[in-house]
Amino acid sequence: MNMKGLNNVQLLTVYYNSLLTVVWILFFVIFVLAFMTFIFKWVGQQFEEQEDQSVANKNSKNTMRLTVRGESPKVSKNGTHSYPLGWYIAWYGLGFIWLIDGFLQSQPEMALPIFVKFVFNSVAQSQPGWLQHIMDFGITMWNQDTVGNNIAALLAQLAIGVGILTGRNHWWGRVAIWASLVWALIIWVMGEGLGNLFSSPSYWNGSPGAALIYMLISIYLLMPLRFWATGKIAKWTIAGLGIQWLILAFAQILPSNGYYSSDALYSIVANLSNMPQPIVLSNSLQVAALSMLHHPLLWNLVSVLIMIVIGVSGFFKRLRKFTLISAIAWLAFTWWIAEDFGVLGGMGTDLNMSPLYALLYISCWWYADRPVSFRKRIALPFLSHKLSAR
Repeated sequence: MNMKGLNNVQLLTVYYNSLLTVVWILFFVIFVLAFMTFIFKWVGQQFEEQEDQSVANKNSKNTMRLTVRGESPKVSKNGTHSYPLGWYIAWYGLGFIWLIDGFLQSQPEMALPIFVKFVFNSVAQSQPGWLQHIMDFGITMWNQDTVGNNIAALLAQLAIGVGILTGRNHWWGRVAIWASLVWALIIWVMGEGLGNLFSSPSYWNGSPGAALIYMLISIYLLMPLRFWATGKIAKWTIAGLGIQWLILAFAQILPSNGYYSSDALYSIVANLSNMPQPIVLSNSLQVAALSMLHHPLLWNLVSVLIMIVIGVSGFFKRLRKFTLISAIAWLAFTWWIAEDFGVLGGMGTDLNMSPLYALLYISCWWYADRPVSFRKRIALPFLSHKLSAR
């Protein structure tokens, strides 16, 4: 569809009509799939009941097996595979976040050229030439049909979220995880400019990029269960996050990156405060921005110190509770001040980095010091009082 020459009102009209059409198609497809699933399940149940009845007539009443809810006895007896609690948190947490991202992508501002101008162009202009060319290619492709591309993007993210949430024991769940990995890679390169790693990297400025964490969680969920059950995922994550905080602290303290100047951190937070949002949040960001304007050295050094403390403490087992508490507190603070909760202003495409970091910490922490034997097939940790007891 050629969107050139249309003003914002006309673009929004096309967007709403297209979105309404897509919604009706989705409802129809869901209805048909649900109806066919019911029919097949009912027919299968009838055959199983007849089979059970024939077996019961040949044997005693004690051998009679009733099929409940269409489940085969083998599945009902054995149940589903048991996984460590951290795996469940990462799986459903990732699916839920993708679902939220899909709904955020449906905001009307996303279908307008202003979205590309304020979100992608500003990121692309600060990148090295080779990366800027890649991002410009993506921007050009998006601008060919902002309405159609935005609808395709929101459908892709909703499909990934629904696929993960409903496909834990099915093939489409694994397909959705692979889709999560590929989609996040595309966003990380073309949307986030590799997390600004080549342009004055800073945690305050979005490094290393939320999409990179999506990719990491997706890779973890694609790995064999034994890596979760033996605690290797937890060890890798805790060590990796510790190293990452130290690298970010080093990048923050480098004078060449310019974060000691009065307008460095100030400009990041001041721009967020100008976004449409509740007055309470806007005022709080303005107060923080003014403080950064007058005390840039203090804000920068405190940020560096916090990241060093979190990074170093993660390498000591006795300090792990302190690391978790301090990391969650730091993530909550930066989600507010540095990321404006990710969803405000009408052009927030995702929840941003802090919730993803928190998901990593929580999913890799509660069982990090209590490995679950893969061979023993222990029941779910949150259903076992022995595992949850300290």
